[in-house]
Amino acid sequence: MLDHPLTRIPMLFDLGVTLLLFGLSAGWGHRILQWLHVRVENPLERGLFAITLGLGAVSHVPFFLFAVGAGRPAILVTMVLALTLLFLRDTMQVARGAWRALRDALQDAPAWSAVLLLALFPLLVVTLFGALCPPADPDGLHYHLTAPLRYLREGRFVYMPTFLHVHWPLSVEMLFAVGMAFKLHYAAALVQYGLGILLLIATYALGKRAGGSLTGWLSAGLLFPLIRPEMNWAYVDLGIGLYTLMSVYALYLGWLQREKQGEDARYPSFWPLWRLSALCAGLAATAKLLGIVTIVVLAGVACMLLLQEASAGTGSRADRIGALQWPARMLGIGFLVVSPWLIRTWILTGAPLYPYFGGLFGAKDWSPEWQKRVSGYFQIFNTFRSRHLTASQVIQLRALTCIGLIPFGIMLYRWRYTATVRPLVALFFALTIAQVATSGIYTRFLLPLAPLAFVLLVWVVRVPLEQWGVLRWVAVALVAINLWLPYQLWQIARFPAQIEGEVEKAERTLPVALGQTSRDAYLRESVLLYPLSLWCNAHLPRDAVIVLSIWDAYAALFEHRTLTTNYYLLGAIRFGSEEETLADLKRLGATHMIIQEQTLPYFQAGTMDQEAHVRSQVEMPKLHRIAMRYGKPLHSEQGYTIYALQMP
Repeated sequence: MLDHPLTRIPMLFDLGVTLLLFGLSAGWGHRILQWLHVRVENPLERGLFAITLGLGAVSHVPFFLFAVGAGRPAILVTMVLALTLLFLRDTMQVARGAWRALRDALQDAPAWSAVLLLALFPLLVVTLFGALCPPADPDGLHYHLTAPLRYLREGRFVYMPTFLHVHWPLSVEMLFAVGMAFKLHYAAALVQYGLGILLLIATYALGKRAGGSLTGWLSAGLLFPLIRPEMNWAYVDLGIGLYTLMSVYALYLGWLQREKQGEDARYPSFWPLWRLSALCAGLAATAKLLGIVTIVVLAGVACMLLLQEASAGTGSRADRIGALQWPARMLGIGFLVVSPWLIRTWILTGAPLYPYFGGLFGAKDWSPEWQKRVSGYFQIFNTFRSRHLTASQVIQLRALTCIGLIPFGIMLYRWRYTATVRPLVALFFALTIAQVATSGIYTRFLLPLAPLAFVLLVWVVRVPLEQWGVLRWVAVALVAINLWLPYQLWQIARFPAQIEGEVEKAERTLPVALGQTSRDAYLRESVLLYPLSLWCNAHLPRDAVIVLSIWDAYAALFEHRTLTTNYYLLGAIRFGSEEETLADLKRLGATHMIIQEQTLPYFQAGTMDQEAHVRSQVEMPKLHRIAMRYGKPLHSEQGYTIYALQMP
């Protein structure tokens, strides 16, 4: 990791590293497209596929270095720089193509597009300033950043017994690791910012491909307010969103290619694009375990399209069987892409889909009781968390949602009006139903489907918008206002206050981006736990193991090994009795514990969801008693106290 005065200016160093990362991805992906013999004539679409594949390829560099125990920062930086030089010519070729595409798009852009650009540009700039700040988002500091930081320090993958999520696929976190190899406290939200920009461009391109320029512009404009918050967070949802959308995009292009080819043609000219679609679906699964649904659904929809075509032709059994080989290949390619991550999970935890099927494989720290808790957590709590729904209510709601979506999707699919976008309709409804059925109704889980939803929504109403100029300008104006008042057009009176809020955000974040406000100063104001983490990093021995018995378990702030204590998300610490809890803490080598005062806002009953309520009754009191009985208070900051544990 580099240490130079320039590294303290995120606008120069962190942004430069991010441009290097995405530039390498574009060049490497361009070379992959050549290796795969994929022909995409449109330069914008070709560039999008190149950088999407390239991001997946780059994420495997730290993966394989960590897998072989050679993932030290210096080695990772050397590898990235060497690959950048290797693919420099390809990167320049993609850059020239992107410049030509941008120039042509601006020259051919209709007058109304200027309204959207003028409304969007200031928000993109302010969002960039926020992305250049140190990440302060909950899940980012909990595990999205904790995993790459720990791997870089160890130089390899390690089992982290109380961090469930880090044992699942982490390809976006591997992109964070590339930036952290250059600078430990890299502004990782820049990766999400870049992914968000690509997602907007891809939404525009797909909309334009399906229904023309107006569909593209309005779809991207509607999407931006939804993804903007995540463009400032060290999360991964925009990564799986990009991979999912590009997998849909490639399948759609292949279908259009097959439609042009004619029913009687036998040579599968669509296959290179459908193979590309399967690769992107596999990358979606490497970004988040939920992406496995994308692989299965994509192959299923491809099978349906080919079987319908075979039935419309000769309808022979041989034709139908022959049609099945291509979806089967897609399924195999998708799982082949994600398989290194599943093998890694298997090696670290003892089960490839940990903790699921943990009993069958003999997984570490697994028990039937924990499996029941964690399954309930993901199946119940991820549906309208704040509504305090019972398990039966959640199951009924999800079932009714799926039952309602099925006939609606079939109706739209068979509607003659949607004939030219039928694969998009089928994929949207199939993916949505699969997500609701397997994971619940949760905005972040459904976010990867939002670009496709907006494309189809605008596509349906595009004809009157294109025919009547006044209606088109009204739609453009509403979308432009929606950029500033996200999905709250009725509160137009708040528009001046919204502008003031954006100015205030820029005034707060720009000094950080320029290095005028330090990382320490920013995090002291943003994260209550940060001052105590600084004290721990400065005063505790290097081999200390800190139990974070707190709501905001921001483990990434600590330079020591940490243990989280979420009752639902770990099996390594049992909470059946105080003796069991104490025994597990001793087994895990706990030396210190941080607890928080009940006067902090997390303990206010009105703000607690069902998960927090149970944790406050089961987990927190037991750990607090252990801290009081076996701990010695060392230091307190802003409602948090660190205890030195003296186990019996």
